[in-house]
Amino acid sequence: MGRIDEKPGDPWDLPRVAVDALGAAMLVTIILDLWRIFLGPIVPVSDTERCLQPGLPWFSQNFSVAE
Repeated sequence: MGRIDEKPGDPWDLPRVAVDALGAAMLVTIILDLWRIFLGPIVPVSDTERCLQPGLPWFSQNFSVAE
């Protein structure tokens, strides 16, 4: 079994394997993030266990831009 553009007997070198594995991992991460955004958490989380501050912890909502 091979890929659509793969030639029989074409060996895979380490950079090709690494790029393919990282691409597959990124695709899974994107799918899980979209699931979280549009469908919610997979495991129910009570309100007491949720984070009180929305967004990313390193971004403050009240930041000012230095001019």
